Amino acid sequence: MKLFIIILGCLLFLQASHNSQSKGFVFDDAVFRFDDETLLWEFHYSFPDNYLSYKKENGKYSGEIQISLQIESTLKVEHSESWIVNNIVDSIVDSYEMDLVGLKSFILPPGQYTVSLSVRDIEENLIKYSKEFDLILRPISKTSVDISEIEFARHIEKKNSQSTNWNEMFYKNTLYVIPNPSSEIEGDNPVLLTYIEIYNTKSISPDGFEVKYSILDGAKRKVFYFTKQRKSVNDGLVERAGLPLGSIPSGVYYSAITIIFNDGGIKDSISKSKKFYLYNYGIPARLRTPYTESELFQMSEFATMSPMRIDIEFLQFRNLLTNTEIEEFEFLTTNKARQRALFKYWAARDTDTLSTINEARQQFVAAVKYANTFYRYGQVMDGWRTDRGKILLKYGFPTTSDRYTSRIDKNATEVWFYNSIYGGSYFFFVDRSGIGEYMLVHSSAPIGVYNPQWIEEYNSAIDLNEYPQRNRSNPGREPNVR
Repeated sequence: MKLFIIILGCLLFLQASHNSQSKGFVFDDAVFRFDDETLLWEFHYSFPDNYLSYKKENGKYSGEIQISLQIESTLKVEHSESWIVNNIVDSIVDSYEMDLVGLKSFILPPGQYTVSLSVRDIEENLIKYSKEFDLILRPISKTSVDISEIEFARHIEKKNSQSTNWNEMFYKNTLYVIPNPSSEIEGDNPVLLTYIEIYNTKSISPDGFEVKYSILDGAKRKVFYFTKQRKSVNDGLVERAGLPLGSIPSGVYYSAITIIFNDGGIKDSISKSKKFYLYNYGIPARLRTPYTESELFQMSEFATMSPMRIDIEFLQFRNLLTNTEIEEFEFLTTNKARQRALFKYWAARDTDTLSTINEARQQFVAAVKYANTFYRYGQVMDGWRTDRGKILLKYGFPTTSDRYTSRIDKNATEVWFYNSIYGGSYFFFVDRSGIGEYMLVHSSAPIGVYNPQWIEEYNSAIDLNEYPQRNRSNPGREPNVR
């Protein structure tokens, strides 16, 4: 099936510059609620017109690429699609003029997926781009106000006042929303266009709510903000904005959107943020201001953490600390000292000290949120306290994970493999109670949990026809679990 992309005028795109010409194929995504059980995952992509190889046909020049996406869960391939994107012009394209933009939508339940992407130039029969990445889709709340991810747009307009014959792939909720997959904003008077969806406000906060927009610099300092009031007319609302950036220097920034609402008389809020890159022709980038360790601490999240929050942070972080750091922390008596200690521990694990963002901390926080969403069971709401949660926080997301569902007399089992731990290590979890309480029953890593008879002892649902017989006496020591 061919997918025809509308070629939009240069005024709606990045003008020819070193940024646009060098970026090649870029992609982004956004997640929205589809129904009570599933989500709509939008895959946004763009590439410059001279990315294609052109051939002459019937007096015109045509270039085509094939985009292929495979979305795989731990159980099966959920979606596998390929589509053709073409561009037909009157004369040969040998230099950049404009970007071509498109999107593809998929309906998926919440969960963790692996996405394989490839882009093939049809004329040259050459793979020009390929990437495999993890996709984590968290459920939209049914019991509180929630919001979608932020989508950056190059253009937004209502259908009944459209200025261009847009492709219907860009249409949603009475609007044509042309995505900006590169997250680059450029121009003399640049404007950041954002689109989000807000859920459950009429049910949870019927008297209305507040929307707060903020632009933060790389150190998460606020450089621009404004707020507006909205009525809770229904439980599915669209919020779009155009934020003027003409007075802000070029650089890396974050767009943050916060919804402030009343839940049963108690004030609450929910926020989402997203990075973007600003090229303001009128104001060049400023040199980074050096900060002392004390100033960096005062700007950090740790400086305002309560004693209870510090206790939780320490428990979550404990398995990553050295014995010396644990003893040092337990010796501290004041909350300020404990705040500074956590800040210091995370700063020591920052993999990129030239960046104002601690990527290791961001990945850890994402793992905590994931565990709390997918590993909780019964009355245990803190998924990070479970065996799976503890391994996730200590080692990150596994390279592969396999799930075996329960059978008549067999317990559900999960098998995690990490290719970078002790030369390759397996972790085996069994749900003995049948309520989602997966216990770590064996591991090939030297972590003190070793039980070569775990399959029989815990009535694992692993299919012995798939699971090699030679592994039964020493499971986890062979590389091919399935």
